[in-house]
Amino acid sequence: MVTNRHAERELAHIVSMIGQLERLLEQEARLPPLAVFELAYWRARIQCVTGSTGSTGSTGSTGSTGSTGSTGSTDTTDGTARVTARASALLARLDALDDAAASGALNSPRNSG
Repeated sequence: MVTNRHAERELAHIVSMIGQLERLLEQEARLPPLAVFELAYWRARIQCVTGSTGSTGSTGSTGSTGSTGSTGSTDTTDGTARVTARASALLARLDALDDAAASGALNSPRNSG
């Protein structure tokens, strides 16, 4: 099972990669045909992270990841909420990238011409 700390690190990596994809689409009309540029790949990674933190059900942390005593459960709940919110924001960014890729470019001054 992925802990919230690991999930947050995973999402930080995904944030970075989505930023790279956004910058690439500002410069290029299409993303290269490689798996790492596939938006579905990043969606699946996000869903894997959020599914394994228990944010989609009650199969989350059993408290073994929290070593802070009685507040471990609250910390885990707060961490899961942060992961879920961050994942939702990333999925929205991927949706925007899908729209941009479908139209051929992001709404960028250097691409409107």
